[in-house]
Amino acid sequence: MIASTSSAMSSNVKKRLTKDSMRRLKAKFNGQIVYTKPIDQNPMTDADTRNTLRPHTIQHLLKLYALKHENLTKFMAIYQSSADLSHNFVFIWEFCSRGSLGDVINNIDIKLDWTFKASFLGDLIRGMKYLHNSLIQTHGYLNSQNCVIDSRWLLKVTNFGINRFRELQSLEISDSHDANELLWFAPELLRNNDPFLNGSQEADVYSFAIIIQEIVVRDKPYSTYANHLSTMDIIARIK
Repeated sequence: MIASTSSAMSSNVKKRLTKDSMRRLKAKFNGQIVYTKPIDQNPMTDADTRNTLRPHTIQHLLKLYALKHENLTKFMAIYQSSADLSHNFVFIWEFCSRGSLGDVINNIDIKLDWTFKASFLGDLIRGMKYLHNSLIQTHGYLNSQNCVIDSRWLLKVTNFGINRFRELQSLEISDSHDANELLWFAPELLRNNDPFLNGSQEADVYSFAIIIQEIVVRDKPYSTYANHLSTMDIIARIK
């Protein structure tokens, strides 16, 4: 099932277990451990309501569902939950047990030699090449938290193709966590009123370059400036 309203889908999504830094919720769906990703508001139009999705919205979801590549997480379903009215949509994605690339990079107990680093970069390149050549064409929200690692240490890109569902965001960032999300965005997107809603393949390449820096130096984006500049100051200079 690709899309559903609350009654049918929610019965298949069991207890939410944990929540990570990107608001991914670990849950059970049809007896399988999955990640659920809540999206706060559908910006497309009011025609996509709690009970009805427009035909071209469904077509977009079908394109997501059709994507199959070892370096992309599988999009499994979307549902609208009457139990959690703060979110219009919840996306259900394949679960990867080792967490995000960002988690791995920042875990000093995990040894990453150059073979490991090169493997992650190769996985990311293959996943993004497939995505850019697909009908989805862009990720739009690529960062190290949206790259997840499975039990075999295979990197998979996740949370692609969801920009059109995201809440319209302004650059009036409410807290440091929101601001940190912008560090992977290309300058041309940051100059837009809503960088989350827009995306391009060129902007994905910019985000990819930031991830390369994270992997190579094992630190956060723009880490050389973090000691004397706030996140918002860094973003202002990028723009």
